[in-house]
Amino acid sequence: VGVRHGGGALGGTLYNCVIRGCWAEDDGGGAAGSLLYNCVIVGNTANDVGGQFSGGGARSCTLYNCTVYGNTATSNGAGVDKCVAYNSIIWGNTLSDGTEANTTTGDGASTLYNCLTDADPMFTDALNYDFTLQANSPAIDAGDSSIVTWVMDCAGNDRIMGSAVDIGAYEFDGSIAQTSDEAVFKVI
Repeated sequence: VGVRHGGGALGGTLYNCVIRGCWAEDDGGGAAGSLLYNCVIVGNTANDVGGQFSGGGARSCTLYNCTVYGNTATSNGAGVDKCVAYNSIIWGNTLSDGTEANTTTGDGASTLYNCLTDADPMFTDALNYDFTLQANSPAIDAGDSSIVTWVMDCAGNDRIMGSAVDIGAYEFDGSIAQTSDEAVFKVI
C-alpha cells in the first residue's frame, strides 16, 4: 500500500534536493502541494487508476528551477499536473502506455513560465542520473533571472554563472565534466 498523494513530499518547502523513485496511489508521485526550489524530480510514479488525478512527477506544486524527468503516470501529465513552474526542465516523462506527457493539457493544465518542455535539454548523462547540462544545452542562460532570489543551485554552485540563470536545477559552470552527486538538502 502506497501513499495516496505526494509520494516523496506533501505540502512542504524543499530546496536543492532530489526526489527519486517515489510512488503515490493517486497523484503527485514525487511531490504534491509543495513549493520546490532547484529540485530534481526523477523516476516517480502516480498510479491513478480512476483518471481523475495524476502528475507522476508533481501535482499542485510550484516549481522554481527544477528538473522533472523520467516520471510516469497512468493518466494526466506524467511530469507535472496542475502545477505552476518557472525556469524548469520538464522532459522525458511518459504515461504508462509509453505516450510522452510532460504536462497535462485541458482541465488540469499547468502554467509554465520560461520552461523547457519541447526540446532535448542535453543532460550530461540522464541514464546515470547526471542532470547537469552539456555545453550545447538550450537551457544555458535561457531562464528569467528576475525571479531568482536564492544563491545556489542543486549542487551548491552559484545559481547564476552566465548572462542569465539556466533553466533547470543545475547551473552550467563552463567546465566539460560536472557532477550532480553533491546535492544539498534543506527542508523548511
